[in-house]
Amino acid sequence: MRRRTPAVKNGVDVLTLILAGLGLGVLLAAAGTTALESLLFGVKPLDIATFVAAGLAFGGVAVAAAAAPLKRALTVDPAVTLRAP
Repeated sequence: MRRRTPAVKNGVDVLTLILAGLGLGVLLAAAGTTALESLLFGVKPLDIATFVAAGLAFGGVAVAAAAAPLKRALTVDPAVTLRAP
């Protein structure tokens, strides 16, 4: 079995959290649209295009926010990090 580097493991963990958050967000948004249906103008309560667009936007922001720390983690030697005080 091949071991993953810490940066790759962190990247997988971040993507897992992003996907879990998007999934939970879609479920909660779908449940909440019935309560807010009277406030929606020109959009059906369960409009698939709106849900996809919002999911892509939030997912893109989350990946962009995680990219800089992951890029920095890829450049740092793990041994140097462990020796730091």
